[in-house]
Amino acid sequence: MEVEHFTDWGLEIRQDAYDEGLADGEAKGKAKGMAKAVIGISNRLHCSIEEAAEIAEVPEDMMEDVLRVAKDLLKN
Repeated sequence: MEVEHFTDWGLEIRQDAYDEGLADGEAKGKAKGMAKAVIGISNRLHCSIEEAAEIAEVPEDMMEDVLRVAKDLLKN
């Protein structure tokens, strides 16, 4: 039961962060929107960008781009 609750909570946070990333006027392109979602998840759950990307279920073929964009966004 505890795992199910955490999973539901994690999905809710992921969806909120993803919506924020996509709703942002700067979110152009799927990689940038996903990168913003990953940053949001990382901030909320206090985990690494890589862990947040796993939680967000970023597709393997986009992982490199999303991580690169996320790290670039964090630098600025």
